[in-house]
Amino acid sequence: MESINLEEIIPVEVFPGYLGRMIHTERMTLAHFSVKAGNSFPLHTHPQEQVCSLVRGKFELTVMGKPFLMEPGRVIVIAPGEPHSGKAIADCEIVDTFCPVREDYRALKP
Repeated sequence: MESINLEEIIPVEVFPGYLGRMIHTERMTLAHFSVKAGNSFPLHTHPQEQVCSLVRGKFELTVMGKPFLMEPGRVIVIAPGEPHSGKAIADCEIVDTFCPVREDYRALKP
């Protein structure tokens, strides 16, 4: 068992305006993002399954060309290889879970 204090993790900028605090286990990555309104991330894919959960704010997530307006409590599951993009409509807190581990996120340095 491991106990982690998110405030002790130095955030890294994954996309412009997307500050993430990453936790990597043997089999998954958990990313806690703070995003300011108006910031977006480009259309992309990755081989990991992703579960995206909005904790605070409003966010538009587009998956396979279909837009979803996310508000707190909304969860979207993105299958491996599905193209997706997004934009913060309001300041947001987002928790993304990836399986398997995002090695590209592990390599990011603050």
